[in-house]
Amino acid sequence: MSPLDAWDRDVLGEMNRMQREMDRIFSQGFGEFSRTPDFGSFYDQSRFDSSLDLHEENGNYVVRAYLPNHVLNNLNVKVEGNVLKVEAKAVPPKDGATGNYHESHYSQMLTLPGPVHSEKMKIDRKDNMLIVTLPKT
Repeated sequence: MSPLDAWDRDVLGEMNRMQREMDRIFSQGFGEFSRTPDFGSFYDQSRFDSSLDLHEENGNYVVRAYLPNHVLNNLNVKVEGNVLKVEAKAVPPKDGATGNYHESHYSQMLTLPGPVHSEKMKIDRKDNMLIVTLPKT
């Protein structure tokens, strides 16, 4: 697989710009709900805001996904062909915390730039970050 050319980098940059703009619009659109008592804890940014980043590092594809902390303990990460699938379901806190709890799901699919050794996939969790390292074939 050849390295990304200028057109590819431009497309990826444009997609990142559009994601940031959509996040801003979403935040503004649901900002009113945060002041509504019944929905105050449901429409918080940490529940919906996530990001995904793919880089090549030392012969690996490294995917970093920022996810709200409450979904990191209930993840399903797999590779099917050249597609990385990350799915998560938020679980209620076990510490007996009170307040409204609304189930949320996260699902993301990412087409990898080339083939990988999926059986050698390494998954790390750090703070609100999921780091998936996939050795290239």
